[in-house]
Amino acid sequence: LQGVANELSERMAGISSVIWFPTGDMYWSDAFYRLLGHKPQAMDPVYRMWQKSIHPEDLKVFNDAVTLALNNQPVEEVRFRIVSKNGVRRLRMLFKQASAEDRAAVVGLVQDITAEVALVQ
Repeated sequence: LQGVANELSERMAGISSVIWFPTGDMYWSDAFYRLLGHKPQAMDPVYRMWQKSIHPEDLKVFNDAVTLALNNQPVEEVRFRIVSKNGVRRLRMLFKQASAEDRAAVVGLVQDITAEVALVQ
C-alpha cells in the first residue's frame, strides 16, 4: 500500500527521486525513469545516462551541484532542463544527505516544473 501511495503522490506532484551511494550505485524511482522517457526498470540507473539527457547549457550548473552534494556540501535548489523522448522538460532538484543501515547516500528529489514555467511565461 505504501508503494501505491508513493506512486500516486509522485504522479500527482510531478515528483521523482534519485539515490546515489558512494560506490557509484544509483536508484531511480519509476517516475524518474518515465521523466527521462524510459520504461521503469528497463535499464540500470547510470549517472552517465542521465547526464546525457541534461540540456548542454545547463550541464555545468548541474554537475557542480551534484559534486557538492556528493561531497557533503550544502547545495541550493538547482534548476535545469533535460531533453528526453518526452521533449524538453524543466526540472528543479533538491539534495539531502542520508544514511540507512550505516550506508551513506545522497537523495535527490526531482520535480517537473515545465507546466509551471510555461504558465509564468
